[in-house]
Formats: sequence, C-alpha cells, structure tokens
Amino acid sequence: MNLALDQARQAHAMAEVPIGAVIARQGEIIGVGYNQTISHCDLKKAKDVLLAMVAADERILKDPAPTVAVAQLADSSVNFVVRPWVTSADYWAVKFDFTEAVTLRFDAEGISIPFPQMDVHLTKEA
Repeated sequence: MNLALDQARQAHAMAEVPIGAVIARQGEIIGVGYNQTISHCDLKKAKDVLLAMVAADERILKDPAPTVAVAQLADSSVNFVVRPWVTSADYWAVKFDFTEAVTLRFDAEGISIPFPQMDVHLTKEA
C-alpha cells in the first residue's frame, strides 16, 4: 500500500481533518546559499526558520507531520525540501503564501536564497 495514502487515512482517522476532506502533500524546494551554510551555522538556522513557519501556519496539518529536511547539495545552494500536508481546499493558497513568506522571512533573517552562477577564470598567456 502507498505510504502517502496510509498517512492520509491516518489523518482522517485522527479527526484533525473534517470528514470528507481530501488532503494533499505539498513539496517545496527551498535553496540556501553555500556562503550562508559554511559560516555561522546558518544551515541549522534556515531549517529552524522553515520549521517555525510550518508550525505557525494553521492551514498546515500537524498529523501527518510535515517534513523539513536537507534534500540536495546542488550547484549553487543547499536545498531543503518542505513537505507539509494540507487540505486540498488550502493547497494552492498555502503554496503561494508559504513561498512568499519564505522569501520575506529569509530576507529578514539574513539568509540568502541563491541564484545560479558560474565563475569564469581568465588566464593570460605569456
């Protein structure tokens, strides 16, 4: 049986979700710049901020528990996956609101969201 389906059924059984409501799991990828993660232990800070944001949004279900984890060491960023459960009625509102809130909160916390970059090294021939 599908693990996500089992978790959805458990949420309905816990009566946290109204009977008949459909729940869905979101999947956001949030990148944090390597310069932020190397110094000042901002990797932990970024994760703590994301966890706090998930906990503060009343539309995000507490059970099944959301996932916030380092998912990838990418070219320009350390990528977190944020995977909360929401009712299907709240899915898009939570997605859009959370994306905007992360941008604003990371800016306020001094956590950079990187953009793809390439270093070009020029050498002079003698």
